Parts: sequence; C-alpha cells; structure tokens
Amino acid sequence: MSKIHIFTEELNALDQERFALLFPELSRATPELFRSMSIASQSLSNVDFFGNPQGVRRDNGFEQALSSVLAASIADHVTTLNASILDQLNTLRMIVLKWAQLTRQEESLSYFGYIFYRFHKYSRALVSEKLKYLTDVAVINEHSLAHYFVPNPLRAWYLSQLGVGDKLSDDFFDLEDADRLAAPASGYGLHFKKSNRYNLKLPFSLLDTEIETPVQANGKMVTSCPHCHQKCRVSLFEKMQISCPKCQSTWLQYA
Repeated sequence: MSKIHIFTEELNALDQERFALLFPELSRATPELFRSMSIASQSLSNVDFFGNPQGVRRDNGFEQALSSVLAASIADHVTTLNASILDQLNTLRMIVLKWAQLTRQEESLSYFGYIFYRFHKYSRALVSEKLKYLTDVAVINEHSLAHYFVPNPLRAWYLSQLGVGDKLSDDFFDLEDADRLAAPASGYGLHFKKSNRYNLKLPFSLLDTEIETPVQANGKMVTSCPHCHQKCRVSLFEKMQISCPKCQSTWLQYA
C-alpha cells in the first residue's frame, strides 16, 4: 500500500519510526487490534466456520483491542472524548489505514470494513459504549495532533450509471454496495454487501450535495473539471479520459 490519496501530506510522509515518535500510545495499542482483526478476517473468509457460514470468531479480542486504541488516540491527543461519533469513526478508519500502510497488513482490513460499514449502527453503538469508560485517560501531548488524521478533502465525486466515483483517484463504489439515506441528509450509506470488497479509503457516507450528476444528452456528456471547475463537453463512452480545455488537467470518468 503506497501513498494514499485521502491522507494528509504529513501523515503520508510518516514511516513507522516517526509514527511511533509522534503517536507512542497508538504504536503500542494498534498491533493488538490488527492481531484480532487478522483472526476475524480469516474466519470471515471461511465458508463454514464453527458450523456457521460466514461465522466470525467471538474470542478474537477485538472489542478490548478497540477500547485500547480509542484510549491511545485520546492519550496521543489525536481525538477527544467530546468529539462526535462520526469523527471518532473516521479517526479510527484513518489510523488503521495508516497502520496497514506501514506494516503491509492490508488483509486484516476486511474485518474492520465488515464491522464499520456493513454494521455501521452497531459500530457506532460499540464505540460510544467504549468511550464511556475512558473518562480517566490522561492526554500526553500538549498540542492536538488530530489534523494528521482528518481525511484529505480534495475529492471530486460524480454519479455514473453504475455507481459513484472520484475524479481525483480510482476510488469507486457500485450503487448496490450502498443504501440511500433519507432526507434531509439524502445521499448514500456504504455497506459493501454486494461486493464484500471493503474499501476503507471511501467514507462511511456521502451526501448528494457532495456528488456531481453529469448532464448526458445526444451522445454527449457535460461534466466539470475537478481542478478548475470548467465545464467540459465530451463524447459519451462507457469509460472516458477527459482533458480540460482550460487547465489541461486529465482524469478518468465512467458514464
């Protein structure tokens, strides 16, 4: 796993040694979380585990390890107890993505995706419950380091016939891997139930206001440049490489 588009430049630049210097408690707690997720991810891949299709081992220590990582993120001043649950979940998502990048343990991420996307309501409740018991955690860093784990906002989401993609990366999800969210916060909640391919680089949800719907008519499509926002008119194909006439940026986009 090389540089990740959603990381800040600061986070992308950290190797394991520098990560440990900045986040000592996370460096101690996160390996156990990955050990537990590795066990659970293996059980997810088994067709018949303990007699139950897609059964997940309950003795993997995931919940205790998750509690330790939450405590470590507070101690390292990456998050605070009063942060919103969505912010807590996104911080966790960024932590495990970075640790997977540092240690090349991408295979362990499937269980994180299974819990935090497929069972999003359960994961919110689980994290909320764990946080209730962390009121006495001492913060060891004087200054907040939360900015390291805020997802990079440079995204250019667009709607296609098959799903939603990002013009600035190869991130894409099928519409059948998401549920429609009810108004007023209408959009998509990702669950990956169709593909079972959990892409932690994708947010837990996307609002319609964040997604462009290109205009298609008479074999043409009009879409905006993700860099300068110039309207671009192109011939319509299933997959298009588009070049902006104003800033000469290029990107790939599906119809």
